This record gives sequence, structure tokens and C-alpha cells, in this order.
Amino acid sequence: MDEEEQIDMAGLDREVGFALRLAQVAVFKDLIASLKPLSLRPADYSLLLIVNANPGLKQQALGAALSVQGPNLVTMVDQLEMRGLIARNVAPADRRAHALNMTAKGRTLLRQAKAAHARHRARVEKCLGGTDAQELVATLQRISRLEC
Repeated sequence: MDEEEQIDMAGLDREVGFALRLAQVAVFKDLIASLKPLSLRPADYSLLLIVNANPGLKQQALGAALSVQGPNLVTMVDQLEMRGLIARNVAPADRRAHALNMTAKGRTLLRQAKAAHARHRARVEKCLGGTDAQELVATLQRISRLEC
């Protein structure tokens, strides 16, 4: 089939799931590019945001909040700890668990990442036109739980 030839999408282009997937790819592509100069991935940024907002958070609770499996979370935490962005200590209330805290270097990088994310969010919201971003987020959250 010639590249210039029009492809019949057979109605797929009118499906909510397909449109969500295309939007997700576009949004993440922009977010990845926004965070790349800081050597952060979207998952790293999410982790730093949550640890910063919840000093002493147990690693297991962080994994549950982000829906990240244990081994994957350990790898993420290891990498951010090696970069000096977070500190992992024994949790005072449960010596078997690890408590996570931001370092000064992590807080500095997070401030830069928040600025990069704000620019990214502005680009995304510009594409929404007159659509209320908070209303869209609420709708997407309902869809994510299939609670309609």
C-alpha cells in the first residue's frame, strides 16, 4: 500500500479507547521530552512528587500508590538513591520496611522538574481548547475504574 494512500480505519478512529491511546502516546512523548534534560522519566517524576509530599513514606505504600510492582519499584528507588535524589532508611515503626525521604539535591531537581512539567501541562491544556481540564481528568479517572 502506498504511503500517500488513504487507509480506511474501519471506525477505529471513532472509538474512545483508540483515541485515548493516541492521546496518551502524544502526551507522554511530550512529557518524556520535557523531563529528558533533567535525566528523569515520567515514572521517576511521579515517584519524586509523592516522596516529597509524604516524607518517610514506606516503599511498599509508594508502590501501591503508583501501581508499580515490587521489583520494578526497587530498581527505580535504587537508581534515584544512587543519583542522590532520595534517601532510603529503615522505617522507625517497622524495622523491616524502608522509609523514603527527599534529599536537598532531590528537592532542587524536583523544583526544576515541576517547572518543566508546568510547561508541558500548558501545552496539553492548550490542545483542550475550551474543555475544562479538571472535568476531563475526572472523566478519565472514572473510565480508569470503569465506574460510569
